[in-house]
Amino acid sequence: MAITGNLRTMQLSELLQWLSMGQKTGTLAIRGVAGEKRVYFQNGRIISSSSTIEREYLGHFLVSYGYITDEELTKAMEVQEESKILLGKILVMIGAIAEEDLVELIRIKACETIYDIFLWPEGAFQFIDGEIPQRPMVPIAIDVTGIVMEGLRRYDEWLRIRQRVPSMKDVPAVVAPVPVESLAEPQRLILRAIDGVRNLAEIAEATHNPDFPVAKLVFDLLESGHVE
Repeated sequence: MAITGNLRTMQLSELLQWLSMGQKTGTLAIRGVAGEKRVYFQNGRIISSSSTIEREYLGHFLVSYGYITDEELTKAMEVQEESKILLGKILVMIGAIAEEDLVELIRIKACETIYDIFLWPEGAFQFIDGEIPQRPMVPIAIDVTGIVMEGLRRYDEWLRIRQRVPSMKDVPAVVAPVPVESLAEPQRLILRAIDGVRNLAEIAEATHNPDFPVAKLVFDLLESGHVE
């Protein structure tokens, strides 16, 4: 049984809570302007996610968190193409990331994939009851309540960010030294990409990041006077 609708008429938070409370097992597919995302449920808990947006692929996500370089990603993808082994397993085999770190990053990636949907103004969705991928997946189980709370918090913050960063076409420039020791590795990667030439969308693409963390860092640096 498939359930369909649009995020214009049913908020993502309500949809996720309905699936959770109903202890649903199946696939939630949501298609927006940026692409399509899928969230997989088992007994009302999120067990995985996927996205057609390239920068949300696992390899690109690991680059944004500083675990691997673009060059290492390219080599790993070449090995994957030849061997058909899962990319995550290849990266563990070559020592690019520890297995326990990979599991945690996959959990974070699943969360970030969903958080981004909270910022979509609309999106056609379909829930396919009982259908989940048969391909092997790293086992995770994420409670929906925490996802909804953080997603709504980011939506509110996004509205605040947009007051100073109205467009991803804006070009930021560093005007004062930024204390990098206070930044996490993904933020340092974004900061290094701010060159006064690339706009926010190009920075997001170059650093394999969604729009939110890029705009959020630039907003914070605008507030502190480090960026114009």
